[in-house]
Amino acid sequence: MPRASALLFVLSLLPLAACGTPESPEEAIASSFLRFLDALAQEDGGDAADEVSRGTLDWFQEVADRAVEDDGLSGARPAMRFAVHAARMTWQERRLARMDGEALLAAMVDEGWVHRYLDGELAFEVVVVEDYDARIALGASNQPKRQQLAFVLEDTRWKLDLAAHEREADALADQAFRWAGGGEKDAVAMVLGR
Repeated sequence: MPRASALLFVLSLLPLAACGTPESPEEAIASSFLRFLDALAQEDGGDAADEVSRGTLDWFQEVADRAVEDDGLSGARPAMRFAVHAARMTWQERRLARMDGEALLAAMVDEGWVHRYLDGELAFEVVVVEDYDARIALGASNQPKRQQLAFVLEDTRWKLDLAAHEREADALADQAFRWAGGGEKDAVAMVLGR
């Protein structure tokens, strides 16, 4: 019986041995970010949604919910208002009502909303890894300033946490609203090219 137990133990380890060496956190974060960028370039919203945090999907869920509410803009921060206007301009209320956060993010990526702004050659490095949080420094050849993006560890996978950047997104939305000179809808239409 001990031989049989030992054999079963060794056989149970074979799948682990076939997996190879586990990635370091830095490698896992880089792999996740590269998969996200590839999904954006391919306009593959489903794959992009797989690489973002639960908090990010919750933020997009709020956008979808607010987009079908009459007073959906009431009390919303600038980035949220921008996204709600954009969703309303792009999809009919019936479709928005059926969308969850993942479906809305996927549809936005499928529409090409994001990748068209990724001009220039991107370079990034993982700069901070703590227990469940990490940051990468991201730069582009056409942008002199590098910015940091947050990642969180969820269910053993590192995921991009766009929701952690709401303050920066608010500043960009405010800038777009002021730049357009008209109302918020006009600003969103100009940014989206509508």
